[in-house]
Amino acid sequence: MTGRLIFVGEIKKPIANSVHHADALSFMRRLQPIGSGIDYWAVADSGKRQLDFQMGQRLGNEYLEFIGNHSTLGNANLLGWIVEGMARTLDHNGKIDASALGFLKVVNDYAMAAAAILAMPSTHDAAE
Repeated sequence: MTGRLIFVGEIKKPIANSVHHADALSFMRRLQPIGSGIDYWAVADSGKRQLDFQMGQRLGNEYLEFIGNHSTLGNANLLGWIVEGMARTLDHNGKIDASALGFLKVVNDYAMAAAAILAMPSTHDAAE
C-alpha cells in the first residue's frame, strides 16, 4: 500500500470541563480586573519577520498540542477567538503580524493533513 495513511485511533468527544486555555497557553492573558475578559492573542512581534514567523509556528504547535489534550466544548470555538484577536494586530495596510501568519500556517498544515485523511475512502467503503 503506497501513498495512503490509515488512522487507527479514536477521536474523542469533547468534554465539559478541563484546563482553562487562558491559564495554559503562553500567548493568552486574562484581562484585569478579573472577569473583564481574555486577550486571545497577547503577542508582540519584534519586527524581525523571520524570527516572529518562527515564534508564531511554535505558538501554533503549542495551540495544537493543547486542543489535542483538551478537547472541550469551549475549546471548539477557541481558534475563532484567537483569529479575532489576531485581527486586532492589523497594520495600516491591513496585514497581520508575522507571528500570526506563522501560527496560522501550522494550523493550516494540520487542517490539510486531517482533511486528506477524512477524504480517504474507508475500508468499510471499499468492502461495499
